[in-house]
Amino acid sequence: MSYKNKLNLLTVMLCLSACNTAEQYDKMCSTWVGAPENALIQGWGTPTRTYTVGDIKYITFRDSQIYSTSGVSPSYQTTFIGNIATTNAYGGISPSVGQMWCETTFWIRYHRVIGYKFEGNSCIAPIEEDPDYVPQSATSIVW
Repeated sequence: MSYKNKLNLLTVMLCLSACNTAEQYDKMCSTWVGAPENALIQGWGTPTRTYTVGDIKYITFRDSQIYSTSGVSPSYQTTFIGNIATTNAYGGISPSVGQMWCETTFWIRYHRVIGYKFEGNSCIAPIEEDPDYVPQSATSIVW
């Protein structure tokens, strides 16, 4: 696969991942407002940290992944002028390492979710067409 094709593929992959926006993640988080605290823990797993201020408990979940890319080798072009050869490299992408993360904090009062906030570069909601996707709205939880 040529450098140009690899770069185009990388661009398409980034665009597709951007289709699942923070707006969709926000929508997914909003389905937890009104849910019982224990349902939140069952759905999200063990919190990264919790703390309480007054009568509000804050439960934070953090997901973090380190990724690396192998890069793309450049293309080379050799030019001959007389008996002198000159080779130049074009394109290529250096290998890289990065971190994808999302931190979501839910606010709990009287054992019910009353709000939330999130931040990060990888706050992505599950795809609704996924057969394992189950929206968690206050109306769908058995009290």
